[in-house]
Amino acid sequence: MPENTFEHAARWAAALGRPAYAIDDQTAIGVADGAVNVVSEGRWKFFP
Repeated sequence: MPENTFEHAARWAAALGRPAYAIDDQTAIGVADGAVNVVSEGRWKFFP
């Protein structure tokens, strides 16, 4: 969707009040024992 930009994601993440990831359809996130692993051939961004 064209309106789903990383700028839009930054505003969304700021409103959450906690860390978040914005990912595309070419990205996966795995969590094991509290460790986050991002696997991607696309675009993603972590918002602390």
